[in-house]
Amino acid sequence: MSTLTSIYQTLYYKLSSVFPEFNFKHCGNCYISQSGHKIDSSTGNSQKVYVYRNNPGLIVDYTRGNISIWDYVKNKYGSSVFRTLLAMADMSGIKEATNQNKSNQDYSDNQDHVDMEILRLIWKFAKYHINDNMKYLKEVRKYEVQTIKKMEIGYIPSKKSLLYYLITLGFSKTEAIKALNSLHYIGQSHKIVIPFREVDGTITGFIGRSEDDNNQLPKYLYTRGMKKGLLNIHKANSQKPVTLVEGVLDASLASALGIENIVAIGGNMLNQRQINELKQFSVVYLLLDNDQAGISGQKQIIEKLKRHNIWYKCLKLPNGFKDLDEFLIDKQDKKSNISILDFDGIEEVGL
Repeated sequence: MSTLTSIYQTLYYKLSSVFPEFNFKHCGNCYISQSGHKIDSSTGNSQKVYVYRNNPGLIVDYTRGNISIWDYVKNKYGSSVFRTLLAMADMSGIKEATNQNKSNQDYSDNQDHVDMEILRLIWKFAKYHINDNMKYLKEVRKYEVQTIKKMEIGYIPSKKSLLYYLITLGFSKTEAIKALNSLHYIGQSHKIVIPFREVDGTITGFIGRSEDDNNQLPKYLYTRGMKKGLLNIHKANSQKPVTLVEGVLDASLASALGIENIVAIGGNMLNQRQINELKQFSVVYLLLDNDQAGISGQKQIIEKLKRHNIWYKCLKLPNGFKDLDEFLIDKQDKKSNISILDFDGIEEVGL
């Protein structure tokens, strides 16, 4: 593990003391500010600045944008990369960083995150191969080719070909195999892939979809160790209502068709991280699947939203449609920048 990655991970458990200006409180899978301090040193509402455990190098400010901890510390301690690294090492208690040679002064945050670079290249590989592997999406899902190309969806034909690709790009076999192992069965039984992105757009993992709906494995698999937030959260505008759906393909299709602010749970149960992400929106529209599992899940989700004082409204699909994906199939020529409520047949219901 590289020094900077170690620093980030160690700093995470000391955020309350090393950044007292935010008055961070540990809540589930993240830290949440209790003060009104912002990343640009201005002030505002509390509980709007987060640091997530699965991405400990990023400070997420839902009112001012995001900044890496590297840049935040650099702004406090000066522009010298080496000086910043020393300051971070001192705060985290990792002493080996102080022994870095002066040759490391060109060391940068982006250069350190080799894993992030591999994820970016895996996505580039998968996005390239979707062009020749659209059969399931066209024949079973009934997506149009131009729609598929707009969706955040790729294809890994085999792990062997992916391994060869990474090695030819200069990664060691050890690094490449480690990345492939993190994919679980993605690239084997689950070859369709959707990138999971943080609020800043950084890819931190993948969701794999099986092309065989009768497969004994779950339809969706996730990168090992990935902390599941809301898919599409990086595209959501917190100044507008957000629509919450179950399926990741539902959200990906909606975005490709230009429908604003659709995010997916990846199931019908909200976790704590997803709840925290929903707190930034003034209202959450619930549009879960039109089946028994969706109805049952919606009741539990409503209880969680109530407990966290998140305002919600329930939407209903027209009869005969199981989910948003099915409903949108014959809407693939819709124009961009539209709301889910612009569609005839989707209506608000009391619950």
